[in-house]
Amino acid sequence: VPAGNPEELRNELDLCGARVATQSGTIQTELVNGTGDYEGIGLSPACEAAGLPAIDLVEFEKDDQAIAALIDGDVDTYFLDSPAAGYHVLQQPDELALMGLTLDVAVQGISVPPDKAGLSEAIRVALDSMIADGTYEAILDEYGVGDGSIADG
Repeated sequence: VPAGNPEELRNELDLCGARVATQSGTIQTELVNGTGDYEGIGLSPACEAAGLPAIDLVEFEKDDQAIAALIDGDVDTYFLDSPAAGYHVLQQPDELALMGLTLDVAVQGISVPPDKAGLSEAIRVALDSMIADGTYEAILDEYGVGDGSIADG
């Protein structure tokens, strides 16, 4: 959201009637519309079922276009993966803030070609070390996405 969260968006129902940006072709667009993996359980259909206005979805081809629209006040929020959102906020802390709403959690990973077993093991050892000494959580917290960590589980 814009810094200061001027529309006071805090939960899913606050998005009803709001101008919400997504990047075209993303899972976030499906979640807003209730299509694809979110058929029948989308945010906008939930708004309408609650007697509230549908989300005013504004799709952008590229991430930087959505960020510009948010900063310019053309949309109320930009719905994207929390690691990317955290990155944008760190880059422009006077312009952007995290809304603080996590809607769905997806397991993320690091892809390594199957013939690179040594690399795969080195990455696993490094991540295990970072988790054990708290570095992993500290990095996630710096980007505002520590609530999505499975390091504790």
